[in-house]
Amino acid sequence: MKKKNIIIVIVFLLVTIGSFAQEKKITEIKLSCDIECQKCANKIKHQLAFTKGVKYIETNIEKQTVTIKYRTNKTDKNKILKSLQEIGYKAVIIPKEQEKEDLKKN
Repeated sequence: MKKKNIIIVIVFLLVTIGSFAQEKKITEIKLSCDIECQKCANKIKHQLAFTKGVKYIETNIEKQTVTIKYRTNKTDKNKILKSLQEIGYKAVIIPKEQEKEDLKKN
């Protein structure tokens, strides 16, 4: 009986450690999106807040951009774009190279 309990505890620990070992990588994307006012920005933030895996959302009305950080094991770029399409916003991913060029200009 004692051996059985020890085996159960070991199996439980291995399963628990395995679940923590899963890759929980967070990545960032920047989108170009028609954000014309604060109401638009709030609508986008609200929609993305309920998109599985999204951890951070920043909107910039002046530059009409949305910066999103998300967990890659929960969602992907296409799901984020689709989520915005559901509320009537077409977004385009800004390539990293373009972001670097924009930073040099400013």
